[in-house]
Amino acid sequence: MVGDFLAQSHPHLGEWTLRRRSVGRYIAALNKVPEDSDIRGTASELTLQLQGCGRLMLIGVHADGRSEVYRAFRCGHRLCPKCAPDLAREVRQDYQAAVKALCAAHGWKAIELTLTLRNVEWPEVEDGIEAICEAYRRLLRLAPVKSIHKGSVRVVEVTKGRDGLAHVHLHVVMLVPKDYGKRGADFIAHRTRVVSWRAVGREKRQTAGDGRQYRDSPWQPIKPEVEEGWVELWRQAARVDYDPAVRVQLATRPRKNRETGQYEARTAEQAVGHAIKYALKPFTESLGEGVDGEALAWLAAGVKGKRLVEPYGALRDAVREEKEQGEDWEAEADAPPLPETVEVY
Repeated sequence: MVGDFLAQSHPHLGEWTLRRRSVGRYIAALNKVPEDSDIRGTASELTLQLQGCGRLMLIGVHADGRSEVYRAFRCGHRLCPKCAPDLAREVRQDYQAAVKALCAAHGWKAIELTLTLRNVEWPEVEDGIEAICEAYRRLLRLAPVKSIHKGSVRVVEVTKGRDGLAHVHLHVVMLVPKDYGKRGADFIAHRTRVVSWRAVGREKRQTAGDGRQYRDSPWQPIKPEVEEGWVELWRQAARVDYDPAVRVQLATRPRKNRETGQYEARTAEQAVGHAIKYALKPFTESLGEGVDGEALAWLAAGVKGKRLVEPYGALRDAVREEKEQGEDWEAEADAPPLPETVEVY
């Protein structure tokens, strides 16, 4: 195996070796797809692409013995453990630059949304992706969201749920006015809330926290005024008969660093980069261990031709189109100048 040979001859290429081993596990899982399976053709096609990824490389060897990948033949597939991180880096740079410029020019801030629907069977992944993307477009047309939406990045992620089914969901970073908050007129809560009620027989208004009735109080809610929350708005946009799970938070809210254990503040552009990585990452976080070949093949068929990362509003014109997949010689983004000694594998 090329990866094992490089691990011994060039120990500095540890990340490349791990990615190549992950590709090997993908190929082994795809080869186990039954011949009579409806997805066998896609599995064979994906296998051929992954087998050719990284087979031909230019390794630069410096005078001090350090080795670095200068050029590598890539398959360019969005599910490839080696190519996906580099594709994500290229897309992420464009979106981060656009968000940083817009926030600086208009003073906008960002909120993060995670929008989910019920899991679907793996053969229905393609329909699930189309349905949830269409639901998000309908969400942006709803009046409460339209009044605050300045621009957004919608990212599709598909994972394997605990029930073994496909979990299709969205990661969204939305740009909103700088005065958006709990005390703002256009604020959208997580769930529907009662914002006011009237006293029986009186015109005076009383602000309500939760709309509950109290027997000892003369203030009783009569046709209370309510504001729909994100859960109800997403349910309406998705056209489902249940309350889907929705997570919303300020994008710049401090996050806990797993390595240091400290909470660190983060910017809107960092939140965008974090969201985009979900669309372009390996199917499993364990470097391909335990991957299901049929699920991987159905996922490859489902994402083919789909825009997993898409801008809306002001971001649509601020970022360039997502690059199409293709096989080509590509230099590493941080590749060093070509050393005097070059080895070809």
